[in-house]
Amino acid sequence: IVGFYFVMVKLGLKTRSSKRDLQVSVSPNQLKIEGLPENQTFVVQLPVLVKARECRASYKDGILQIKVRKNNDDMDFYNVGIRYE
Repeated sequence: IVGFYFVMVKLGLKTRSSKRDLQVSVSPNQLKIEGLPENQTFVVQLPVLVKARECRASYKDGILQIKVRKNNDDMDFYNVGIRYE
């Protein structure tokens, strides 16, 4: 789910794997979830750039929810100098 300020990823975990084994890692363009059943790793390519250090994850009733702030800095315009020859 992509909002104006945040990207949210929800993952339903139906198995009884230990929720304490879960590990979430975020880069500016990817989300990685480790510790899933059968040693699986789940990697998501994010649709927009995010601020990896501004991420929160919660687990409740078999749902892992990850919320990370979008990097809206790239939406600004910057002046570019033109070199005339």
